[in-house]
Amino acid sequence: MALIAVSRPRWTMVREAAKLAVRHAELHQALAQNDWKSGIFALPLREIRAQWQAAQAKWALPRSLALSKLRKILAAEANGALSGECLEDLDRLVEINAITAAIQAIAGRRPLRCCARSLPRDDGRCCKQICQT
Repeated sequence: MALIAVSRPRWTMVREAAKLAVRHAELHQALAQNDWKSGIFALPLREIRAQWQAAQAKWALPRSLALSKLRKILAAEANGALSGECLEDLDRLVEINAITAAIQAIAGRRPLRCCARSLPRDDGRCCKQICQT
């Protein structure tokens, strides 16, 4: 009985990490509209998203100026020109940041390191992040 009680939380963490890894891969695939450099995750994405949403509520000229300023910040971390609406990408990038933080938090727990091989191999980046910690 004691062995089963010890393994249950570990497998729960593995399942949780696997679900996060799948969602992480889905979000990366959905980011195909704009090709982002890895430095995009160093930006304060939540604040940029909030500023973008606030700018959309403004009148035409202030909205244009505010969005232009934010586009310049984002363009520095894009490979090529930004296309269309960036708010959807910002939402995805913020969620990717949250998932990465959650995976790192799970990986910090000792039992998960033993079970990292059980994670789906679809997105090698997620598995590597877990195994590196």
